[in-house]
Amino acid sequence: MSAAINTLLPSGMARGLRPVDESAHETRQRLDEWEAAILGPSSGAGVWKWDIRTQKLTLSKSILLMLGYPANHPTAEVDASNIIKWIHSDDVTVAIAAWLRASRSMVPVHEMKLRLRCRDSRYVWVSVRCARIKSSDHQFPQVAGTITDIKEQWLTKEVDDNNAQLEAMLSMSPYGILTFDGDGRVKYRNPAFLQLTDWRTSELIGLDEAAFISALNSRCSQKTRLFALLASEGNFPTSKERALLEIAGSPSRFLMLHVINVGSEAVSKILYLRDVTHERISENTKADFLSMAAHELRSPMAGIRGFSEVMLTQTFSPEQVSEFLTIINANAVRMAGILDDLLDLARIDAGSALQIHLEVLDLSHLIDVAIASFALPEERSAPIYNASCSGVRIAGDADKIHQVLQNLLSNAYKYSAADTPVEVTLIAHQPGAPDERAGVAFRDHGIGMSPANVLRVGERFFRADKSGEVPGTGLGMSIVKEIMALHGGTMHIESSQDIGTVVSVLFPLPPRAPGCVNHKANHGFD
Repeated sequence: MSAAINTLLPSGMARGLRPVDESAHETRQRLDEWEAAILGPSSGAGVWKWDIRTQKLTLSKSILLMLGYPANHPTAEVDASNIIKWIHSDDVTVAIAAWLRASRSMVPVHEMKLRLRCRDSRYVWVSVRCARIKSSDHQFPQVAGTITDIKEQWLTKEVDDNNAQLEAMLSMSPYGILTFDGDGRVKYRNPAFLQLTDWRTSELIGLDEAAFISALNSRCSQKTRLFALLASEGNFPTSKERALLEIAGSPSRFLMLHVINVGSEAVSKILYLRDVTHERISENTKADFLSMAAHELRSPMAGIRGFSEVMLTQTFSPEQVSEFLTIINANAVRMAGILDDLLDLARIDAGSALQIHLEVLDLSHLIDVAIASFALPEERSAPIYNASCSGVRIAGDADKIHQVLQNLLSNAYKYSAADTPVEVTLIAHQPGAPDERAGVAFRDHGIGMSPANVLRVGERFFRADKSGEVPGTGLGMSIVKEIMALHGGTMHIESSQDIGTVVSVLFPLPPRAPGCVNHKANHGFD
């Protein structure tokens, strides 16, 4: 580093510190006079002069005091090359680069900020300003300037920078954060807190603890209201310092509220909120699943066990044995269907169902197969099939589309009375039309659904019928929705309570697919 600074100086400048002679004393007197006249006694700055010909760097009394030296210390006059030892190691490169620019630039005044080592080895941030002094022979043998203590400014800047970084992090945080000041009033909140609680800043800042709790309770359901924000009071468990809140709305939002009692003069409490709605829904879904699985599996299992025990303990005619075996088989099929639904969803969640095999399929043929293979409920007539043409081709996986059609047929029959028809209609679109898709619609004249229930169709374990009279797991429509998404298709539902429901599924057309034709399409892309 010394070699680098010496490139700016004449040779022979490594003489080090030496006592102040008369000439140096006179120079210091002039510097002190300039300092008093220009800077004033309380400016926090001092004056320095560098004589390039003699390699002397003379410092004013204020600079010595700033660095912790006595006013008459020999350091008042120093070999310029030794200044490099005073500069913080992290700032040396910057300082050298700045001096090089100054030596080559015609800008009259230059400035740099760096850290200088004090007598007690600590460092202080200073601003160094300099200007070249022109002599009568038009040379620049001297440089003069000021050194200003900017420690407070730098600390303020660091605090401002840290505050800006903290504010940025808190603004981006998904957790709601709120603080109370030493007087117990709301001082700060981040955007997430406002979003999670549907609050406005003007309604929040400045509230005391009682007013805050009252306002928060007005947003919560009755069962999750707070009484205090201390771990030892109200509904906060002493060990965990947290409480579950339910923000009223449609749908409700569940928040976990944590409280930290700081007790300082600036911050008395810190609150942060975490949205646990998804976790609560998952927990409720698991509970619903266990309840559903216990109920749905228990019924067929009871039939299988009951009739098999009767057959093992008593003797029956061949006709009775056949009847009992038919009942046992039906219950076994019902159990297998429940397990198949669960396995299908497990495969979809695991990603294995993403590997669908796409080919060109004749949709009308798929509908014929689905209707023919569907096990009609007792005393129900076959669905009414409306098809204006045949040979409508789509791109899809034959097995999974068959599963979709079977599930929609099953739903249409389950949720409609025995004396009402189920209609299946082929939907065909010609290429070039605004929506180049083809599909099928299933209409029943059953119990229907409310608009709110229509929006929930496809949620796992959701069932429009809450009575328990209609068998099922609430997984069929979830599977349909997943399969349609894998195909890039869509599902539409129109329903009116006590009138019926129409479920339509639309599939993408394959490349260069014709519209309605009178022959079966080849399987496989052209």
